[in-house]
Amino acid sequence: MTASASSSRCSEAASRGSILNVTARFEGLDALRAAAMLLGIMVHAAVPYMPTRMPSLLWPVHDAHPVAFCDAVFWAIHVFRLPVYFVLSGYFAERLFQQRGAREFLKHRLQRLVKPFVVSLCTLNMLTFLIFAWGWYLTGRCTIEQIFNPFVFFTPDIQSNFFGPAHLWFLADLILMSLVFWAIRRESGVTVVSDGIPQAQAPGILMPVLFALPTAMILWGSVGVVVAFNNSFIPDPPRLLYFGIYFVCGVMFCRHSEWFLAATRFSGIHVAASLPLTMLSVAAIHRELDSPCTGNQLLTGLSVSLAAWFSIFGWFGVFVHYWRRSTTLLRYLSDSSYWIYLCHLPLVALAQILLHSVPLSAMFKFSAVTGFALFGGLLTYAMFVRHTVIGQTLHGPRAVAKRGHAADRAASRPSSPVFGRYPAAETPVSQSAVH
Repeated sequence: MTASASSSRCSEAASRGSILNVTARFEGLDALRAAAMLLGIMVHAAVPYMPTRMPSLLWPVHDAHPVAFCDAVFWAIHVFRLPVYFVLSGYFAERLFQQRGAREFLKHRLQRLVKPFVVSLCTLNMLTFLIFAWGWYLTGRCTIEQIFNPFVFFTPDIQSNFFGPAHLWFLADLILMSLVFWAIRRESGVTVVSDGIPQAQAPGILMPVLFALPTAMILWGSVGVVVAFNNSFIPDPPRLLYFGIYFVCGVMFCRHSEWFLAATRFSGIHVAASLPLTMLSVAAIHRELDSPCTGNQLLTGLSVSLAAWFSIFGWFGVFVHYWRRSTTLLRYLSDSSYWIYLCHLPLVALAQILLHSVPLSAMFKFSAVTGFALFGGLLTYAMFVRHTVIGQTLHGPRAVAKRGHAADRAASRPSSPVFGRYPAAETPVSQSAVH
């Protein structure tokens, strides 16, 4: 194929509009971010009802009759959810820096990442520890003295794994990535990646395979990044490297948004391909957990990476090409998703402990826990977050739009923790203010 023909294909795909040129595309990507965060509720709701336990992942209770469905839900979502989120984070980190510069970028990251992380550690995570400890006490895994006396240690399996950021580890890693990105951008004046992707060359349908190779190599050497949990305040280099690649690729996709828009034109095929690859990766993970060896590590790394990258290209394409303007309800869910993720773990653990001795099926308990955490998150968001200083920190102020007043609707146009304020539909991003 000639270069002109390839260029024509890229231009044709991009002619539908740049990813960032209209509000609908912004809202589509924000909906994808919200979905990635809310899926975390299902992941954690499934933990006590799984036949296969993730190594080093502490949990307050475990059901006596686990089901394979919860096992499949946990591992299938775990494979792609955070890779999608870190690509989105890198994408909009670059966009924010382009629009606001080094100083405003750093202020934005401190406001939307560092403050929630520190405050949540001192409040929500302390509450989470007390609820988890209650579960350990009820199931005979610890004593009251071990819970409240810091000089009386837990049993080794708890003592070695309970002190850390818990579900907020992704915020800790994202803060480090954002600081490195900011330092390189500020000092060198260039992005963390080069302009190495030829925009004139239309990406092919197998592009996810190319991107899967480096992440597969990392997992081959450090498969624990995806099959185990490291709850520690000390940075985990393999985990940072693995998810850092997704972050850097997000930066790269932002710099070449027309190329990426063309690359996601196979969204239906990529989503369809991601499904069997995800099933393969779940089977490979179980095989690795049952009998660790070099061959199983290679199979796990390759299948997980392929599933993640086909999901990324596929779901980005779905939400970019086919998303139409969000409804009021969807925008509300998107606004609340950050808070719900921050506060969901104590709600999930509380529901699981309350249902532990109730003679109901694991499937019913899983569904009830998921619903309870989602409802509790939405309720606390409406009562204590949306129009308070907490909401201003997490997503910016939210004005109450009055029916028929365009100015009020514009004032209430949402901004997200990662993306900033959306541009008006007719306003190019290059001319819009990123909040």
